[in-house]
Amino acid sequence: MTELAPVLRLGSGAIGVAVVPRLGGRMLSFRFHDEELLWRNPALLDERLRPRVPLDEPGPSATFAHWQNWGGDKSWPAPQGWQGEGQWPGPPDAVLDAGPYEVRERTSSRVTLESAPDERTGLTVRRTIECGADDLVVETRIRNTGSRDVRWSAWEVAQFLVTERDARSPGTGVYVEIDRRRAGDPVRTIFSPHGRIATAVAEGLVHVPFPDAVGKLGFPTADGRVRLVREHLLVDISFPVEPEAQYPNDSPFQLWTQLPLSEPLDGFEGLQPDARLVELEPLSPLRGLAPGESASLRVVWRPQER
Repeated sequence: MTELAPVLRLGSGAIGVAVVPRLGGRMLSFRFHDEELLWRNPALLDERLRPRVPLDEPGPSATFAHWQNWGGDKSWPAPQGWQGEGQWPGPPDAVLDAGPYEVRERTSSRVTLESAPDERTGLTVRRTIECGADDLVVETRIRNTGSRDVRWSAWEVAQFLVTERDARSPGTGVYVEIDRRRAGDPVRTIFSPHGRIATAVAEGLVHVPFPDAVGKLGFPTADGRVRLVREHLLVDISFPVEPEAQYPNDSPFQLWTQLPLSEPLDGFEGLQPDARLVELEPLSPLRGLAPGESASLRVVWRPQER
């Protein structure tokens, strides 16, 4: 069996996490009072975070069909796309998503990890994960370590567990706070390859019940506060938003939803969802970065019992 050592376990108060530097600096466990919040792929990992399969090393022509979606929480550059320079053509990706991150600092409640320099984007990604007594802070810093000017957004992508009971319980789902002073539609459909994602807008909130659908929504007027509500738990998320700045897909917050499908999605290069989950995706503004310059995103996660 392939080893992923070390698995870094951090904690403070009711919060405990496990981070695997070898897998793109991923956080693969986020526990609150010993209940797991993140989704991870049971086909790839056992309960002790040991891989069930060999690790792939995706080449530049790899597609979604080759992506080992381990789950958890990771940091990527945005915008995502496959039309050329200025878009990140991943995952899969051998450096920022699947590559080893180096541990730069570690205490019992905090770790800082850094990727290798990525030639395609010109970036090096640094992740700092810190457990507080009642919250978790994840800071993503993208730095231009190349020789050309680039333009990117820091993008945190966290896959959260959704059970069938969560999906059927009243009042559950994702709640996105919006700035009612800003004009325009508060919800934007980015992808809708399977089914329909229902939304309801009222009193400065967009409610997205856990859907029987696969797709992605953007929230152009999101104000930096989001709540994930499950049957017995909820997680509050907060992050800074600059209303006048430009964001990927014009959305400082994006939401991916999925459920298991028997066949790959049309037009997604072999991507076949095999679990029910939601991806909560805060982003920083798009920044032009000269060599040596950086941009960052700080996200605070506060779990609590419902």
